[in-house]
Amino acid sequence: METEDKEIRGLIDDFKKHPGQFMFFLGAGFSSEIGLPIGKELADMLKKSFEEKGFLQKGADDTEEMGLDSLITLLLNKGISRDVICAEIKKILEGKRNPATNISGEDFFGLFYKIITEAVDKSQTPGQICIATTNWDEALSEVFGDKALSIYSGNEVVKRKEIESKRIVIYQLHGSIKDCKSLLLTNEDKSQIKEKERILWDSFKADADKRRIIFIGYSLSDEDILDVYFKARAGLENIREKDFIIVNREESKEEIEERLSENNLQDIADVRVLNAYNFLIEMKESMGLVTGEETIELQTEGKINEKLENGVIVAGYPLSGLTTLYLKYYSRLPDRKLCIERYKHNPYDKNSFTDIINGLRKGQKVALFIPEYTFEVYLDEYLEEHQNELQTDLEKDIDKYVVRHTVSKEEANEFLEKLIHKSKYKEKFDDDLKEAILNLVKQTERDGFVIPRNRETYPLKLLKDVFERTQKRFANNEQPDKIKKDLDRKIEVKDETEKLLDAGILLGMTQVGEEVPNLLRLIPQGLYEKVKRLSPSITFLLGIAAPPALALVAVASIFLEIKEYLEHRGEKRQPSLINICN
Repeated sequence: METEDKEIRGLIDDFKKHPGQFMFFLGAGFSSEIGLPIGKELADMLKKSFEEKGFLQKGADDTEEMGLDSLITLLLNKGISRDVICAEIKKILEGKRNPATNISGEDFFGLFYKIITEAVDKSQTPGQICIATTNWDEALSEVFGDKALSIYSGNEVVKRKEIESKRIVIYQLHGSIKDCKSLLLTNEDKSQIKEKERILWDSFKADADKRRIIFIGYSLSDEDILDVYFKARAGLENIREKDFIIVNREESKEEIEERLSENNLQDIADVRVLNAYNFLIEMKESMGLVTGEETIELQTEGKINEKLENGVIVAGYPLSGLTTLYLKYYSRLPDRKLCIERYKHNPYDKNSFTDIINGLRKGQKVALFIPEYTFEVYLDEYLEEHQNELQTDLEKDIDKYVVRHTVSKEEANEFLEKLIHKSKYKEKFDDDLKEAILNLVKQTERDGFVIPRNRETYPLKLLKDVFERTQKRFANNEQPDKIKKDLDRKIEVKDETEKLLDAGILLGMTQVGEEVPNLLRLIPQGLYEKVKRLSPSITFLLGIAAPPALALVAVASIFLEIKEYLEHRGEKRQPSLINICN
């Protein structure tokens, strides 16, 4: 679905490179896309509720065509308290379908979730991704869990100290339904946000000033958020790149452009008539994310079901489908939940992990999905940092919540067959090629460090990546025999390397080629020089046509990760390897 629009391609490329330099404005249409009532629909539901309670006369002419703001003003004038109105709005929103129950790579919310989390996890630059919305619902903070910090009127002072520890910051500019006092209910309330919510506004404005804004989900109910946008951009100078406002109708485009001109902001934003869903699809594909989701029933799921009632920690091999499991179970997980995809030590992830474990110690029900040795590292560090205050054997207490996630060969083969079934090249995937793909993906832990001794697992995300690259080679008219030979070489080097390291740390090398631009920036010059002598051997793993720079990046990046990992574990099991890294 690659667009021919150079501006859109440039926007997406900039986001891929520097996600921390962007802010997403989400309009009422975003909530509508995920199944929540907005504007007139919410007003009609609220009116019906108060008619049934006897506060409004059923079918009265003065309320028939009222919008949400006008209806709430009428209710307040009738002496109905803000708390009662808020409670009714909360009841309506919670009565609609949970916006995350059908999260997948195919639906609107699932696309947005994967784009943001992927950008956060793959970003090589510091900074946070900011999201601003005037919607009252908690869909965003619920699905991003402990990765994100939600700020609204009433909690902004307390939460400010946590901002630096999160990679995603959500500004709920008109309040959150979880705190009735925070809600800006009427047009009068909303018009005074800049004056009445000074701390919240200043924090939001400071972040908006440093970022390029992408506005998604504009609807006719969004006059208020347009006003917020205009106020945020008023007086801002030296805009290098225009903001991007997506609308679904030509009339909306003309209206916004007219209002931009009225506010002397005509040069600050590019307004486009686009399908927002298709725009997210294009972002996802450009970022290398797969749009289709194939699922199979895993043995792990039975174990998760057994523990869900009291809370669960799912630990598995990196790229084994932990995120897919998290999204599949999302609607059944407790409020305190977190999915960590990275298996590299990261302070943001560690802070989120600490929050989850603290919640568990307080008796809260939690859910955590995390790569297994990341879990072990963070838990070891937590136990060391809190050893003086622990009253019980926390490691033993936690173990009763843990599910060790592995994927059997039978499950992996079923998953691969589903992928092949949808491929236009399915006739070329013979039994030998399928076996080679499975053998390349297979991970075996020989010393019981991560997976019990001699047990195999087949990470499903890695399996999908290898399948996709094989499919692309068929599209480039490469012959099956050549592809099989390359896979066999990679399998041989992978197996020998695993024996050397006693761990499946090198699983990411099958996909390292796509990360070269980012990895090159991370490799210290000294390490770069020292691994030059190893590059000829590593080309076997990456294929005959791999350029020398790619081999250097592969060796150096893996050594860096091994070094960091061993340093955080405080282990000296591989002194010769650490010496090479140093």
